[in-house]
Amino acid sequence: MRNMKKVYLIFVLLTLCLGLVACDCGQTQKSEPVNQENTAIVNDPEIPKEVVNTPVMKNLKITVDGQEFFANLYENETTLKFVEKLPLTIDMSELNGNEKLYYFEEPLPVAAEQIGEIRAGDLMMYGDDCLVLFYENFSSSYRYTRIGAIENADGLAEAVGNGTVRISFSLSGV
Repeated sequence: MRNMKKVYLIFVLLTLCLGLVACDCGQTQKSEPVNQENTAIVNDPEIPKEVVNTPVMKNLKITVDGQEFFANLYENETTLKFVEKLPLTIDMSELNGNEKLYYFEEPLPVAAEQIGEIRAGDLMMYGDDCLVLFYENFSSSYRYTRIGAIENADGLAEAVGNGTVRISFSLSGV
């Protein structure tokens, strides 16, 4: 009977240890800075999820027909992979009178969430290959992965206009 208690105690301790290790899986990876200019967007497991999806930097310049907009980037793996593509000039197509979109040839890592309220100036991924720049405020039940948000989107709708528009994304020194 005494040996049975020891076996049971060892089993419980092993189960707890394995459970703690399993809860930590994927949570300890740290990323390197995004570029040599030390823009310091990193994935930090110590940062709560609600903080991770908050703007952390003012270093994205979005140029539309000569007009510049500055965006804060979110701290996540999708943003890291997006920044690796910069500088980037693309033709973005019109969709629904409230957004411009572009399909990448290769997918990006994503962590989609139901956003609810879309704001003009939000830059997100729909699925793993569709970059979306919103230029109107509206509610949505679709799931997106956040990349960034323009600080002041005044004039963005006029700048992007109707139809396809050429947009440049680059890191700024802001």
